[in-house]
Order: sequence, then C-alpha cells, then structure tokens
Amino acid sequence: MADMTVSSTDPSMAAMADRPALPEYVATIDSQLSSMYLNVDCVDNYSQYYHRFRRDGRQHYRCLRDDCHFVTNKSSIAVRHIRRHINEKPYKCWHKDDNEDCNQQFYQKCDLRVHLMRHFEDKPFKCSQNSCDKCFTTQKALTLHLRRHSLTEG
Repeated sequence: MADMTVSSTDPSMAAMADRPALPEYVATIDSQLSSMYLNVDCVDNYSQYYHRFRRDGRQHYRCLRDDCHFVTNKSSIAVRHIRRHINEKPYKCWHKDDNEDCNQQFYQKCDLRVHLMRHFEDKPFKCSQNSCDKCFTTQKALTLHLRRHSLTEG
C-alpha cells in the first residue's frame, strides 16, 4: 500500500502524516462491505415510507409518518431516517471471538466499519500532544480529544 500524505495543518491530521495507509485488513473490510451490501442503501427500497417531490429544481424526501415532519434533499439521509423509524439495521457484524458470533447490528455501513476496526483493536489516529499517548479508532474521536487539550491549556 502507498504511504498516506497529509497536507493539512489540522493537528489531528498531522498525527497521520508519518503513518502508512491503514492496515491491509481495513481494505479487506471495505471490500467485503462493498460486496455484501451492494444496493442496501438505495432510497427506492424505502419508497413506501416517504414522499418524493421537487422543490427549487432539487429532489426532496418527506417522511410519511403522521407524527414526523422530517424533510431532506439527500437520499442517504432519508434512508437513515426511515431505518430508525422501522428499526432496520441491515449491517451485521460477522466477526467471531472464540467461535461466538458478535451479532452487533447497525443502521449505517460506516458504523459497522468502525466496529470491525475495534475488533482488531486498531486505533490509527494518535494524539499529537507531547505528553499524551492516547489513540483513537476514528478521526472524529481524535478531534474531540484535541479540543479537550486546547480547553485545558487555555
């Protein structure tokens, strides 16, 4: 795999600058997710739950539940919203620990990806502060952590 180059001045990205690309198993996870869940996120699979209309030349989706007034112009957000109403979690963990299935389920593919990385205990996002040796599974978690550093220093 090629090395990752980072040009951002963001300190959370600087932690990734000298690190090679994510491990091989993460690429394997990504390819398995892509092949296993090919058309799962297609908004047309949920057409009975929303009304599609055009406004200002853009496609919009409105939830059909009587007690909900949700409207969005992004199909992926409409799918995520509907899944929460119907409690559908199509992304299932396939990892086994000691021959026991994990069975965790998720609304979104990205949540399953992070979960699988936790099984491997991979925390590629390292804190850039000298006195801190904490590592995180996601960029978001590292960014929140770095904000706490700036609050305690200021």
